[in-house]
Amino acid sequence: RKPKIPVEVRNALEVLGLKGDDIDFPTLKKQFRTRMHEYHPDKVSGLGEDLRRLAEERTKAFVAAYKIAERYFKEVTQE
Repeated sequence: RKPKIPVEVRNALEVLGLKGDDIDFPTLKKQFRTRMHEYHPDKVSGLGEDLRRLAEERTKAFVAAYKIAERYFKEVTQE
């Protein structure tokens, strides 16, 4: 039986668009790459400063969320 995912990690996963208890590290990694690809600031650079700034904010949030979730999954798999 998998341990229950802590609230902080669950919130981080939701930032990346993931919900549920059946999430594993490969799923996390794939979703992170997908979100980074969708919101990368270089992709919206021609659409104006506001959208570029929004994309930067989103990618920073994705990176922070990924780090929280990655740390959790690495700790869980070492147990």
